[in-house]
Amino acid sequence: MVRSLCLGVVSVLLLSLMPTSLVAGDGGDAPEMRREAVMMFRAAERLLEINEFDRGIRAMENILEQYPDTLLRYQVFLTLGRHYLQVEYDIDKALEHLRRVPAIEQSPLARDGQLSGDHLETYREGMYLLGVAHFQNNSFDQSFSILRRLTREHPDSDWANHAYYYIGMGHFQQGNWGQAIRYLGLVGTMGVTDGEGQATRAIEAGRRLYVTVQDADLPIMARLGQQPQLRATTSSGDSVDMNLVPLSSARSLFIASAPTELGAIIPDDNILQLRGGDTITIEYIDHNTSDGQRNVPVVETIETVSTGSIMITDATFSQPARAVFTGHYARVLVVDADLDVSSDADTVAVQVQSRHQRDHVLDTGESDFERTEEEEEWVVRDEVTLILREEKPEGADSDTPIHTGRFVGQVPVQAIAPGSAFDRDDAVLYAAIGDTIVATYIDERHMLGESPRVVEHETTVAGPYRTRFSPQETEAAREVDQARKDLQEGSAFLELTRIFRDMGLLDSAENNAKQGLERANRVIRMEAIAADLRKRAFQLRWQLHLAVGNLEQALLTARLFTSAFPESRFVDSALLDMGKAYLEQGDYTQARPIFEQIVSNPESDMRAEAQFRLAEVIERESDSLARAIPAYRIVAENHSDSPFAGDALAKLVQFNIETEDFASATNLLEIIFEEHPDKQWLDEMLVRWVVLAFNMGDYQLAHQKARQLLFEYPDSRHAARVREWMPRIESNL
Repeated sequence: MVRSLCLGVVSVLLLSLMPTSLVAGDGGDAPEMRREAVMMFRAAERLLEINEFDRGIRAMENILEQYPDTLLRYQVFLTLGRHYLQVEYDIDKALEHLRRVPAIEQSPLARDGQLSGDHLETYREGMYLLGVAHFQNNSFDQSFSILRRLTREHPDSDWANHAYYYIGMGHFQQGNWGQAIRYLGLVGTMGVTDGEGQATRAIEAGRRLYVTVQDADLPIMARLGQQPQLRATTSSGDSVDMNLVPLSSARSLFIASAPTELGAIIPDDNILQLRGGDTITIEYIDHNTSDGQRNVPVVETIETVSTGSIMITDATFSQPARAVFTGHYARVLVVDADLDVSSDADTVAVQVQSRHQRDHVLDTGESDFERTEEEEEWVVRDEVTLILREEKPEGADSDTPIHTGRFVGQVPVQAIAPGSAFDRDDAVLYAAIGDTIVATYIDERHMLGESPRVVEHETTVAGPYRTRFSPQETEAAREVDQARKDLQEGSAFLELTRIFRDMGLLDSAENNAKQGLERANRVIRMEAIAADLRKRAFQLRWQLHLAVGNLEQALLTARLFTSAFPESRFVDSALLDMGKAYLEQGDYTQARPIFEQIVSNPESDMRAEAQFRLAEVIERESDSLARAIPAYRIVAENHSDSPFAGDALAKLVQFNIETEDFASATNLLEIIFEEHPDKQWLDEMLVRWVVLAFNMGDYQLAHQKARQLLFEYPDSRHAARVREWMPRIESNL
């Protein structure tokens, strides 16, 4: 008997921009600076509201550059992080900004150490989005740690309700069904999977599909050992069968999921391949309806939608162009799965304009900050309609169906002096130095609303491509493009190396690592590229060496990097990798000072892990857990919100059991399950708790924890042993 069937996709809450009161006053800036920063923020916010994303982002970044110490920066970090997470789906950039929001707790905005009002909401939303970003990045331990702070510190807020949802879905992704049931059961509105508890009729193409079914027959089927399923079928012909797993037995609620991707159908790969505009039909068989009918199909249909983007790119069609040069090309990329409507290379028309700002003087006595965006007047110099063609899949032959959803093309850009005549009807875009090049198209179907949206990207005209550059400068531009391409390919080889290594295919891993190292080394040898590209190449090189177990070369690379870039934000990451490599080798003399160096840096984001690894060094070097306990205790007490706090507490539990301090061990176990209930090794802690309670004569507690393990971790390697213990435990009740 089906009560409900809901469809959805895990996505980020679409939250409104911040209230005006948040920028009314920072309380710590000079009045003039605060007024000017607020004016800039409001203008940037308006641009984002009308989908002028590129200009809005650039305006937000200008605030950080011109007023780096303004207290308004926390709002800028939040706004940029939210945009990158929800609109552009750029997790790395979202994390870069959202990581800075929690520092508002230590700012002058925290009166007497406490945030209130809108500033408190900024903190809560920033923490929530940071946890969601880690979830989307599959960094579940980090996501759990952050979202737990919300549920612990702000349990009655809406943010805690949303946080429970992502905690539950994180456990679902990891196959921890008992934990998933528990935390999804805490969400205010269950059975909905669009991230906010609301039913959805559209999902973003390429993101994971989730379906919930509420049917009183499902728990009975599960107890009988039957696996309930449903089928998802696309209008283009692909289908997958999805297993239903319980979310809440009390509510007969089950969930199923399947990944989706744009591309040609691959039979029996358990991935739902999509084409633009596909609909997905979900069919569930209700074996016993409330009116006595048998095997009745229950069908729901959902649309797939692609939120499109446009970018003026470099020569590789992969990175945004820093500028467009006359005498060369403006290259344009559109990514929109909705436009992939056939098996051939589809096309899309975009408008490419050159425009300039009208020269005029405002004799109003107003400062530049008081001039609103509406007062800026732009004049179109030239406009070209450019037809973009859908890219073939890499390595595809002429018969391969094309379903990439990536559309590329280029238009020649010719220099023109201001005021000069030119042919407006040809296929050439005329522009003057200093003009803005704007590429525009209409995204008809998207997740941001029902109305078509104008999507734009812009860059500037820097000058002639060759005539003004020396051969050395031209070669430098080529090197930059090649460096970006090499880093992108090298990162792909790194992922392949790790995959083959985990599969035990070491020869394939070595081969992919070799190809990745060729690209990383090529970038490191380049002289005319930005330092950040070389830093990324060093990082790629030591990661490739570590992936194939070449510790000596990894350590050498990390040393070279720290010597060349001692102030880089990657230094602590390099040092940590070096220390862990020494730890793995058993060279504790080399590992200890590295971890101590990181721990002594109060600005380092790696301190919690470095302290934990230092404790491991002490334990292994002395072969004594007792000597390492003070170091583990520092992790548990000083870094209680880090992913390593739970691991440190587990060490303290082990020590207390070994020293027969059962009361302390019990107290620590309670803390672990209360503050770190998302660790993957909790089944081991439950086993210890069962033994501990039994030895203390608390047979009721031993029975309770044994049942908890068998329910929440039925596939645990300890489950069979605990089942054997149950008769002996029950005989003492």
